[in-house]
Amino acid sequence: MAVQYVFQYRYTYHSVFWISAATLADLQSGFQEIAEYTKCVTIDQRDAASTAKAVLRWLEPQTLWLLVIDNLDEISIVDGYLPDVSSGNGHLLITTRNQDPTGIPAQGLEVEVFKSDDPVNLLLL
Repeated sequence: MAVQYVFQYRYTYHSVFWISAATLADLQSGFQEIAEYTKCVTIDQRDAASTAKAVLRWLEPQTLWLLVIDNLDEISIVDGYLPDVSSGNGHLLITTRNQDPTGIPAQGLEVEVFKSDDPVNLLLL
C-alpha cells in the first residue's frame, strides 16, 4: 500500500524519502542517507543521532515532502525521531506489522492480508 501511495502521488511532492525503522541503526542510517543526498548536514563530524536530529530540523521549513518510515514494529525506535508535520509542509507515512499500534502518533489504516492475486492487481492500478 505504501509503495502504491508513493507511486501514485510522487509528483505531488518535491522530495520523497524512505527509511527503514526495523532497527534504530536502520533508522539512523536512513537519516544519514538523507543528509548525504540533500547536503543539508555535513555528517563528517556528527554521530548518527545528531545527524538524524539535524535532518529533522532541516525538514521543518521545507515544503511538499513525504517521509516514509517503513517497518516500524517497535514504537520506541522512533522516539524523538519523527518530524513535526503540524505545519502542513510535509507528510509522514508509517508502515507497521504491529497489531497494536498504540503509541504511534498517526491515524491508522488497517490493511487486511491480501489474497493471492490482490497484490498484483493493486500494483497494476
